[in-house]
Parts: sequence; C-alpha cells; structure tokens
Amino acid sequence: KFSVLKTSGPNNTPIGIAMTILQRLKPHHSIFVAEMGAYKRGEIQELCSIARPKIGVLTAVSYQHLSLFGSFEDTMAAKYELIESLPKDGTALFNGNNENSRLLYERVEKGKKKYLYYVGKENDVKADIFATDVVVRRDGLEFDVILGRRRFHIVSSLLGKHNVEDLLPGIFLGRKLGMSEREIQDAVASIRPLPMTIKPVRSRTGALFIDDTFNANPQALAAALEYLQVHRGKRILILQPMIELDREAAREHYEAGKLSARICDEIFLTNDNFAVDFIKGAKESQKNVKIHVSSISEIEKELLKSADSDTIVLFEGKEAGLVLRRLRVI
Repeated sequence: KFSVLKTSGPNNTPIGIAMTILQRLKPHHSIFVAEMGAYKRGEIQELCSIARPKIGVLTAVSYQHLSLFGSFEDTMAAKYELIESLPKDGTALFNGNNENSRLLYERVEKGKKKYLYYVGKENDVKADIFATDVVVRRDGLEFDVILGRRRFHIVSSLLGKHNVEDLLPGIFLGRKLGMSEREIQDAVASIRPLPMTIKPVRSRTGALFIDDTFNANPQALAAALEYLQVHRGKRILILQPMIELDREAAREHYEAGKLSARICDEIFLTNDNFAVDFIKGAKESQKNVKIHVSSISEIEKELLKSADSDTIVLFEGKEAGLVLRRLRVI
C-alpha cells in the first residue's frame, strides 16, 4: 500500500543504515524499515540517532551473541535502547511469546504507547493482537488474527509456525497505518521465504533437503525441528554446533541434543564443539538415535549413499551449507 524502503542484507550497522538513507531514501518513500544489529551496549542507541525511529519492534531477546555482549544484563539493556530512543509519541511493540521481551514491555514507563503481540489463546496473555488456531502444513501455514473486536483469517506460504510471530507485528502495524484486512491478507499471501531459511530442495537422490543454513542458534534450530515434524519418513539433521553462546553454550547444546533426538532418526555434527553436551542431552531423550561427528566430505558421502526418496534432511548452519553446496543442490 505504501512506498517502503528497507535495509537489506548485512546493512544493519551504522555505516549500512547511513548509506541506505543517503543513497536510497527518496522523497516518495513514506516508510523506512531499518533492521538494527548490535554486539555491545550503545550500538543500537547509535543506530537510533541515525534512523530516528518512531516505531520500535522488539522481536526477541535471547542468548545469541552472549559472548560478544558480555552478560545477559548487557544484552537486555542494549535491546531496550531502541525503546528508550523512541519519541514521546512513539510506538513500542513487543513479542509476548518471548519472556525477556515481556519483561522489557513491563519496564516501559506509563504514558508511552506500548503494545504486545502474541501467538496462542486469548486468555493466556493480555495482548493487543493475537494469532490463534494456527495450522502448519508442508507448503505453508494459516491462522486467525484477533485484533480488537475483529477476527480475520491469514494464509501464508512461509514454512514453520515460528513465522506467525514474525508476521504479527507487520499485521498490527499495517492496520495501525490504515491498511484494510483484505490488503493485509493479500500482502501476507505474497511474501516468500528468504534464502537459506527453511527452504525445501529436492535432491538428485530423491531425498527432500531443507536448507536452513543462514544461521544456527537455539531458536532457529527449535523452529526448524518443529517444522520437520510435518514430514513423514526418515529424518536426518546436519548441524553446525552453535557459536557465541558464551557460558550458556553447554546448556544450550544439551537442550538442543534432547530436542533433536526426540525428532530425528540420525544426526551429523559438522565439528566437535560442545559435542559431548549435545550427545549427553540426546541420550536423555530415551530414544536410540545415531549421532556422528563427521567432516563435510564424510557427511556428503553418507547422504549420497543413504538419503533416498523416503528421507528428509535438515541442514542447519553455515557449515551444513557447505555440504549442500558439495551436493550441488544450492
């Protein structure tokens, strides 16, 4: 509906956002959407001084990049810089499904416009917009949106339930900025998955490969594994052990091992970082799962030999992407 400019690719830094504004922002643009990345306190504040946002969306606060922030308290403080930088008449939007985001929602001083979005039942959380009755399919998802007294249906080709959390703030802001329900429904239906984010690819052996190699973190892995469950057949996970989790790394890999072993029949780790913790967690699942710590070439050979038309393989993280490239499917 609007003329929108957004940052793209890695342009979530001071230089990237400044260059986007200087080179691409034109008088005909009515909305500028800026992704803001940070690795330490003060960086989001700096980005806000450049972009001067009137609306801030806090999607989540997690342990990702903890080793760079130094402490989780610093991570929370850094994320909240976005909210602190909003003008008095600004709008702050928080993810009600993320516990840490809800804590920051409660921190907002009275009088400021703050809103909560939530995926789940209406009586679970006191939120301003809900997504409920979510149905996840192999080729997409659908759900109902409850906003005020209105309820309307959304159909999306994005893969995995986690995408509902990503769509809700856009839906809320679309209505707030004057879009009709029909316009929102059509806009959501037109959105396609980003590269390397749960993208199915049929291999030459007949197996279904799922490319989720853009990044590997606990939340991304959990979301991809949840989507994997809609597929029947032998489920294989190729995982690059996760980085930048600092003192939470052992615990997060232990939990990842438990979850992965419950869902998958076979698991390949691309290196031995935190493999002991991952395997320990996998054993807790009480399921006999084959786990290998293998090189890129070894994983390639094994998949060429055993991944048939009844096999679904999830590739998680950049090193897993190297396997995909060697198999010449991306």
